[in-house]
Amino acid sequence: MSGGPTHDQGDKGVLSLNNTSDWMNKIKTIFISAFKDDQVKFRLGIAFKLMMLPCFTLAIAMGFFWTFLKMDLFFFEAYNIREVGNFQEIYFDYILSTVIGHTPLLLAFIAGTLLLGLYISNMVLRPFRTIGNYCEDIVEGRVSSYDPDFFSELRLLTRFSDYFFVIMQNMTKKGKLENIDIPEKYSRIHQPVFEKSFFIQFSLFVTITSIATGIAVFVATVDIHSQIFSLAEKTIKMTPAINYFLERQENTLFDIMTGILVAHFILHMVFCFHLYNKVAAPAFGIFATFRGFLKGNHEARIHLIGYYYLRPECRKINRYLTWLQKKYT
Repeated sequence: MSGGPTHDQGDKGVLSLNNTSDWMNKIKTIFISAFKDDQVKFRLGIAFKLMMLPCFTLAIAMGFFWTFLKMDLFFFEAYNIREVGNFQEIYFDYILSTVIGHTPLLLAFIAGTLLLGLYISNMVLRPFRTIGNYCEDIVEGRVSSYDPDFFSELRLLTRFSDYFFVIMQNMTKKGKLENIDIPEKYSRIHQPVFEKSFFIQFSLFVTITSIATGIAVFVATVDIHSQIFSLAEKTIKMTPAINYFLERQENTLFDIMTGILVAHFILHMVFCFHLYNKVAAPAFGIFATFRGFLKGNHEARIHLIGYYYLRPECRKINRYLTWLQKKYT
């Protein structure tokens, strides 16, 4: 008789375990599906690259810090501090306690940089997603309007796309596609143009991370050198020569950190141009395809080689162009 409740409890335990297993499998499936998505890969790639820039800079800075710490250890040992038992261990524990104190803030900063990278990558894809979604809505028969943000998008692409969609809307009402004379300001464009406003917008976010990294490096430099100076005051007799040495060392350390930060800023600018090139050529490709379609080349389709992250949007646009060609020519 007593086996009944025990058996029921066992069944509940098995059921709970099965439910947990099902949830884990669902989460696993979601993650696997997400990582197969080309745009997810692109976003994560951009976010990881942006995150690695401050990590790389901080790693180089820590390398120089370590060299200076070793030099100062030899300096203290030269003043017979080596007679103190376990001085080397005490020395590094004393100095590195400052670094450990900044670790939570450092991890939060790196996580914030990763999230900022995800936001920037999404911002870069947004103009193409807006066009693709509009094309998909029209083909599927849904009521839709093309409403880009002209203050933050790729201006050539968004403005010409708006011009293109308005003309297509008028032609579909007439029931026939006609050739259009392209305005000169569009017809004379034969290569990607530099979108200053778009470049400045996402460069601003990247510059913020660069400045934040610079502040973090200088704060760490001041704190660590202050610890060294404090240790010197506690363990050896301070003389004008020792003060001069520590002050000159601090100046040298700041010079090195300044050089690192200049290189860090240059790397950020290189990253900005790298990111911009990810969208400049595709934007021109879509623009040129739309322009050719208006001029009567109804076979024109978008074929972007090497821009895997825009495949979904290009498929939607090509499907829209095919729909126009079949239905209105």
